[in-house]
Amino acid sequence: MSKMPQSQNLPADKIAYSVTWRSAMLGIGLTLLVAVFTPFNDYVAHNTYFIGNNLPMSVIFCILLLSLVVNPLLGPRRFRRGEMIVAFSMMLIACALPSSGLYRYLYSNLADSVYQAGQNSSFIPFIHALPSWMLASKNPHSWVLRDFYLGFSDHSRHSYFDALQAWALPVVTWACFLLGMFGAIIFFCLIMRKQWVQRERLPYPLATIPLELLADPEPGRRINALWRSPLLWIAAALIFFIDLYNGSLLFPMFHNLPPIPTRYNLSNDFSQFPWNSIIGSIPRNRIYFSVVGVTFFIPLEISFSIWFFFLAYNFGYVFLVDSGSNANIYTMSAWQTSGMYAAYFIITLWIVRRHIREVLLSTVRFLPRQPDEFLPYWVSTLGFLLCVAVATAFLSFAGLNWWCGLLVVALLLFYCMMVTRVIAEAGLLMVDFSSGPFHALQLLFSSNPSALSIRQWMVARFSMASLWTDQRENLMPFASDVLRMGSEVQPHRKVRYVTLLLGSLVLCFVVAGTVNMLLSYKYGAGTFNGFSAVTFPYNTVEGAIHAAQPNTASTSPLTHLLYVIEGALGMTAVAGSRLLFADSPFHPIALLFLNSYAMDVFWFSVFIGWLLKAVILRWGGVDLYKKARPFFFGLIIGESIAYVFWMFIGFFVGWPSGVQFWLLPG
Repeated sequence: MSKMPQSQNLPADKIAYSVTWRSAMLGIGLTLLVAVFTPFNDYVAHNTYFIGNNLPMSVIFCILLLSLVVNPLLGPRRFRRGEMIVAFSMMLIACALPSSGLYRYLYSNLADSVYQAGQNSSFIPFIHALPSWMLASKNPHSWVLRDFYLGFSDHSRHSYFDALQAWALPVVTWACFLLGMFGAIIFFCLIMRKQWVQRERLPYPLATIPLELLADPEPGRRINALWRSPLLWIAAALIFFIDLYNGSLLFPMFHNLPPIPTRYNLSNDFSQFPWNSIIGSIPRNRIYFSVVGVTFFIPLEISFSIWFFFLAYNFGYVFLVDSGSNANIYTMSAWQTSGMYAAYFIITLWIVRRHIREVLLSTVRFLPRQPDEFLPYWVSTLGFLLCVAVATAFLSFAGLNWWCGLLVVALLLFYCMMVTRVIAEAGLLMVDFSSGPFHALQLLFSSNPSALSIRQWMVARFSMASLWTDQRENLMPFASDVLRMGSEVQPHRKVRYVTLLLGSLVLCFVVAGTVNMLLSYKYGAGTFNGFSAVTFPYNTVEGAIHAAQPNTASTSPLTHLLYVIEGALGMTAVAGSRLLFADSPFHPIALLFLNSYAMDVFWFSVFIGWLLKAVILRWGGVDLYKKARPFFFGLIIGESIAYVFWMFIGFFVGWPSGVQFWLLPG
């Protein structure tokens, strides 16, 4: 694994002039683009998601425009590498809020769940258990909720100002919890940055890719060597042509043309017992070229472990079914992954023990900021504790005991940390787990769910759902990536850099929240997305109802315990092999999202990327690997161009799905 470049090792001209008024203004403009355009594009136009994952193709396309169009036109006054790093870091961290990271579900959770209680009377006692200040209204038939779901009618007696006024109290109170959690996440990443970047040397592929694209050109050149590489543009043109051709087949005039194959379907070969018990997309899958490109930049043992463990787990389940076992893969996976998470937590504590000791000593002694850090450790630690206290206080006022509120915050931070580690090491565009923090809370109280009241279960459920529903745009991985990118900011500008990041986050929180609210009342949130407007709010309340009831699972507690032990032993064995054998081909990070939706979607693309990299290193060694790198950058660039192209076309065509790009024929 190559050593990541540090700011002190870079030439002065590569890091000069990073945090300037121009970089700040560009970053604010990109933040406003994300905050305003994303809700309209995703919900009103039902277009391809503007963000959609942890390496948004729209961001890559903006980098392309700035590097190849804007900067060459500016000539000597072009944006320098440091300035572009600052601006795009502000844009990236803002990507966590407008859509799936927060607002796609937050307002629907608070409004549509109450609105649906009017059609489901069993929900009403649970809705009324929540504090009034957490909701815009508890009356399912109020105009506030009806017009939010259906949109203002032509004869409505209320205005947008009335709607904003009705939402003022719940928005302000929830902002205390959300901004507290956001602050805790940022400070946590600041505390762990040195451990992850310098000591463990995590590859950070989703941060390294923008850094290389943003490199300054050589003297006398208008664009850098990477953008001038013929291999990059050959790959980009090839991928763009494939997506352009396959996308054209969606139009009636081209229906009879054969698609360019980008997927396989072996479902008929897996239709017989016991192969029909396979859960997931082993019988059929497709290639995501951007995933293939990113996979080329991660260590082989990680990419190998991703697809190997996925196949081994699924075929192992087939073997169990064939042997007569009646185990349910969903139940088994949920309990096994709980054991894996617990073991991973203990392993992580052991790995970071020295760093935590250093942070604590620096905090109690109020030592000054280290040259390579953004803030003094005592500032980051006290900021983290203060933000955790604010979020915990919100939950306490809402009805949770202080220790239970602290447990909710801790579980949210732990699961966000696991997502961050996976993305920093494995580079997947999105990550989800087969169980989440609320499931962990249920496990802790499974023997006595009545230990928490209905109100406490509802508060825990609603607070966790606001931050843990769709992990494609989780804040902590974005924060960790931009801090990795910010390693190249001059030491005396690092505090200003963090200030800009926090300011961008708050700006996006306010603007995106306002835009989401106004669009909901203009068009009706019920028309935006069937899952976020209907299924998700229903599942939120239903999950709290289920958690508050005694455990009626068909499997025994002993079976659950055995599953937990199996998962813990599996994680310990794989992690132990990494410590004992330096050449072990297995990496424990892949076990964290085993049998998840992300693994299900991307395993085949990861396999292709692993295979290409393995063959190149085997036949041509490091020299061929370096020469081939521009080609795999081109795969990402080509898909980003196609992504934005079809997004543009979507404004005129009106796709029947909000993720149309990923549904292209082929």
